[in-house]
Amino acid sequence: MAYDAVQDKKKRTPPRSIIYSEDGHLTPSERRKLLATSHDQLRNFALAGWMVRKHTSYVSRFRFQAEADERRFASREEALGWKTRVEAFIERRSHRSRFDVAGRYSRQAALTLTERMAVLDGDHFWLKLKAGVVQLIESDLVYDPENHSARQDAPGWVHGVQVDATGRPLRYSICHRDGSRRVPGIRPRAANVLERAYRNRADQVRGVSPLSAALNTNQDLYEAFDLNLVKAKMHALFGLAIMKKSPQSTNLIGGLPISSTVETEGSAEAEDDDETTTVNDIKDNFVRPGAASIIELATDEDIKTIESSTPPQQFRDYSELMIHLALCALDLPYIFFDEKSGSFSIHRTARIEYDKSCAEKREANEELLDEWTLWQITLAVISGELDLPTGWTLEDVAWDWVPEATPWFNEKDEVEAAVTGIRAGIISPVRHCKEHGGDVFQNIDDRAKVEQYARERGVALDWSAAPVTLQQVPIRRDDE
Repeated sequence: MAYDAVQDKKKRTPPRSIIYSEDGHLTPSERRKLLATSHDQLRNFALAGWMVRKHTSYVSRFRFQAEADERRFASREEALGWKTRVEAFIERRSHRSRFDVAGRYSRQAALTLTERMAVLDGDHFWLKLKAGVVQLIESDLVYDPENHSARQDAPGWVHGVQVDATGRPLRYSICHRDGSRRVPGIRPRAANVLERAYRNRADQVRGVSPLSAALNTNQDLYEAFDLNLVKAKMHALFGLAIMKKSPQSTNLIGGLPISSTVETEGSAEAEDDDETTTVNDIKDNFVRPGAASIIELATDEDIKTIESSTPPQQFRDYSELMIHLALCALDLPYIFFDEKSGSFSIHRTARIEYDKSCAEKREANEELLDEWTLWQITLAVISGELDLPTGWTLEDVAWDWVPEATPWFNEKDEVEAAVTGIRAGIISPVRHCKEHGGDVFQNIDDRAKVEQYARERGVALDWSAAPVTLQQVPIRRDDE
């Protein structure tokens, strides 16, 4: 038996027969259209903006934590001193005045922006400058205006990136803007460019936005919402219908005689005021927005309200399905969008599953921060701003970028479960603290400081005290 998926049975779109490199599926002009469409949706469609912001908030926030193995130092105080110096150094370098050449973004703000831009454009770049600061480079500015890719004798250029035979980047062609034009700029070596990209294939050079699969869905939703809003406004404007039962009263509206010679202007009147009615008279006898009105009807007239399901239930159901599919582009659970739906267990399961999907994206951002950190420490050691411990090389310096913890969903139950797991030896206290944005060693040091201060102040602390249970005392009545 053959695979049905490769058989053209004339019932659906024929199976594909050609495979290109992922970079070959987009020409430079098509790639720019994709980027422009993504940014337009971010500007104008609240759902697209929410998707990107929600995703970014989960995967782009990190805290620097230097590691100092006390066994490699003469004393515990020396190890803590080294840890403090490194963390203070990274904190200084993270300030916007020492991170961004334009002075706009701190390290954390730049990473948030980079993740957002990578989601929209497919990739985003940090250009390392001699002063130790970075310049943020948007995706469409990495472009080869000379179109080397079309030349047979030119080295391999792919969408503004020069690569060797193995696909490793050698140089980047970085342009600058002149209105809507991209003007050739510099071509730095790949070692001076840090990259955050979304790739799906082994031979892919440039990243492609994960939102590309949802752009059409988002556009359809945006237009459908607009059309249904127009429909709702039309129903609000034309909400009353006067029903006539007698054909002889065709020249009456709301009990008022209307002459066929009535002017269309609001101030126009017919010549005989006793037999005709002005347009203003008609307006005065019908419902006006913001004013109470009384409509006097003839004996053969009836008034009804035009009602319609706007938007209809079918449209709401379809929109919910389309929104669900659009959220799948970023692995976002639908329950994040509709927080009122679902039980406690569904919310908790959705968050756990989403956290798993965030792991790969957090690791990519952590690698970007690791490259920047190594560069910063190297510059600091060369300049003498940071002295390595005796006998150390750069390879001995260790650190960790700890992702910001997801808030507790049910803190009491989750903490009790963690304590039980740690006591049973199936959960590492070090790893568990890191997963929740903490440092177990820092926690111990902080507790020791609190206990020492309490002893000096004569205050007894009991960390193991059980929660106090209040007993209800019966109220004694006077007549008892």
